[in-house]
Amino acid sequence: MKKQTKQIEAIKSIMTCPQGFDCTINGSSTCKKVETIEGFLECLEVNSHDCEFSLPIGPSNFCRCPLNLFTHGLKIQTAL
Repeated sequence: MKKQTKQIEAIKSIMTCPQGFDCTINGSSTCKKVETIEGFLECLEVNSHDCEFSLPIGPSNFCRCPLNLFTHGLKIQTAL
C-alpha cells in the first residue's frame, strides 16, 4: 500500500486537477469501469463535459484522468 501511495503522490505532482484531487481525499469516485470498452472508465458526473479529462463518445463521457485510471488499476492512456 505504501508503494501505491508513493505512485499516487508522483502522479499528483505532475498534473493539475480541476476537482482538487477530491477522489484521493475522501476515497470516493464518480467513475465506474465500463466492461464493454476495455481499459476505460465512464464518468457519471452530471457536469462531466466540463472536465478537462472528459472524452465524449456517443452519449457517454469517459475519464482520461491519469490518477483515476491508476487508482482503478487501469493502464494510463497517453494517446488520448
